[in-house]
Amino acid sequence: MSRTTRFAALLAMAGTLMAAPALAVTGPAWTMVRTEDAWVREAPPSAAAMAGYMIVVNPSKETLTLVGATSPQFGEVQMHEIVTEQGMTRMQEVKQLVVPPKGRLAFAPGSTHLMLMAPKQPLKAGDPVEIVLRWSPKGKTTVKTSVRPRNAPAASPAAGGHDHH
Repeated sequence: MSRTTRFAALLAMAGTLMAAPALAVTGPAWTMVRTEDAWVREAPPSAAAMAGYMIVVNPSKETLTLVGATSPQFGEVQMHEIVTEQGMTRMQEVKQLVVPPKGRLAFAPGSTHLMLMAPKQPLKAGDPVEIVLRWSPKGKTTVKTSVRPRNAPAASPAAGGHDHH
């Protein structure tokens, strides 16, 4: 094989490899979801629940519907929002949340958050936590994070500076 032929073959291979990433993104939109700044706030040892926060990013062109979450370390995980009615602020469970195309959903202190209830063992700052987000009609995203100290500020600007847990 001549030098020119080898060079042409290498150029053709390089062109194929450069085009490959554009073809690699296939499958349901929820498979492209990523999370940022995921964390769980440390609770007192006798607490029956902990709060979980993160930013869910939907890079796809499709609307995604989050229908729940689970964790092997907790008996139950619920999605909560903060509502104010007649001057009273309270938490309210929500059964689904929408992440718009090319959009974000923030689980943040003082706002929408995850309630991780009935811990199977006490968790302290630094302990790992796994949360599985469930998508409609049938998808899952596993988030691996850890517990932050009770007095740790939210690291993300989207998370705000308020916390009621």
